[in-house]
Amino acid sequence: MKFNGTNLDFVLNLWLKVRSGAALGMKFTFARVVLGTEFYRFMDEIL
Repeated sequence: MKFNGTNLDFVLNLWLKVRSGAALGMKFTFARVVLGTEFYRFMDEIL
């Protein structure tokens, strides 16, 4: 498969999207875990 400029741009954009998507997913998961833990601790103190 011969890479011209368009193909290269497409591949690079796709790769960047996948990488940023994965990073974003990890951040959301991390935030959810942290917030969930804090939330449960908070609920424990109330009840």
